[in-house]
Amino acid sequence: MKTYEERVYAAWLSSPMLPPEILKKLLEQYRTAEAVYHAFHSGEKDCLDQIPGLCLNTLRKNGNMSVLDFYQSLMERHQIQVLLYGSKNFPENLFHISDPPCILFYQGTLSALCHSRKISFVGSRRASYKGLRATKKLAQELSERRICVVSGLARGIDAASHEGCLLGGSPTIAVLGCGLDNIYPRENAGLRQQILDSGGVILSEFAPGEKPFAWHFPIRNRIISGLGDALVVMEARKNSGSLITVQWALDQGKDVFAYPGDPEMPSYHEGSHQLLREGARFFVRVDHILEDLKWLDNLPQVAQNTTSLPDETAFSEEERRLIDALRPGPLGMDELCFHTGYSAGQIMGLVSLLQIRGILEALPGKLYQLKTSDSQRK
Repeated sequence: MKTYEERVYAAWLSSPMLPPEILKKLLEQYRTAEAVYHAFHSGEKDCLDQIPGLCLNTLRKNGNMSVLDFYQSLMERHQIQVLLYGSKNFPENLFHISDPPCILFYQGTLSALCHSRKISFVGSRRASYKGLRATKKLAQELSERRICVVSGLARGIDAASHEGCLLGGSPTIAVLGCGLDNIYPRENAGLRQQILDSGGVILSEFAPGEKPFAWHFPIRNRIISGLGDALVVMEARKNSGSLITVQWALDQGKDVFAYPGDPEMPSYHEGSHQLLREGARFFVRVDHILEDLKWLDNLPQVAQNTTSLPDETAFSEEERRLIDALRPGPLGMDELCFHTGYSAGQIMGLVSLLQIRGILEALPGKLYQLKTSDSQRK
């Protein structure tokens, strides 16, 4: 029997959209998607008894070599990787929601998931010019404070929030309602590539090949709200998908912030203003959000790439890896360990040496950054 990578078996296991609680039990019992595959195809009763009838049929249909080869080719072509529930790099925030996605496919850089502070954005696909401008400005200001923005890469508010985050210098996280091989919507193809090029990550719980069906989006919204520490609603219409995300956020115990906008516009008074009447947090400036979340701790802004360093040959391989991790901006100890793969003890040794040499500097909040040209001149 041909053997495939774990990500291929994960695509097979994701294909019938098993309820999260069943998928979680299977992965906890068998540890890997490959082990589930072999238990399934050997007819192991304990495995088969957990899977609903319609899902059994889908797994049988998609378990042959031609379909697995199809998954493998898609994932290789689109550089799609996989995270399983309980694995080392699985987003910590998602462990704490009631129905976590147990298989996440991703493109890009997982370090974006390690940001200690994340804000989720939702809003209308048909947002007003003022709403888009306000969203972009807010996302940029959060990003400049090392806060990662999470959204859905849809038209309107989603796209504006990702664009603003990129302008602020922090990576952004996009959660899709289709397989990662699908470029949806088409007009955001360039933005999607910018997210990947800037160290961000694109996630989906839907297997490669899955189309953007309408029912996928309310489901994926629990991941958008789950990844963030709070949810910002910029411009929401009555009975919109944004309000579904609000309900997910409330069920997850997250703070919900609503932007007041223009009271004469239906996109505000039908949705956002009703949220404010029902108890959502009011804000008009970024400091309002930071104050309510108790995040007003003077985090340094993202350092611009004006660092002047000696020639690379002056550093060891370990030092170069640490320096490369810090090029986008300040990082804490946990993030440095994640980016480099080194232990905290190794990091401390390297940091000390590079500080003595004037390459790094320590910042409030136990952060480190490369010394910029300005700071070197002081």
